[in-house]
Amino acid sequence: MNQTQCIAAEASVLDLKYNIIRGLFIILSSSIILLLLRIIWSYKTKSVKLHTNIKLCLKINLGKKY
Repeated sequence: MNQTQCIAAEASVLDLKYNIIRGLFIILSSSIILLLLRIIWSYKTKSVKLHTNIKLCLKINLGKKY
């Protein structure tokens, strides 16, 4: 790594706005993944009645036939 690349890497790490956006993105994306996992888990255990459209999407995505 040369001097220019080191300076650019240090500048991107120290950029406060970039770090805030990156942190928010990580938090929001992990919460969305957790919500999707809860929907799939509730579908598999049949503990919650799901809307027909959600069932259709889950069947298609999980590889089940109609």
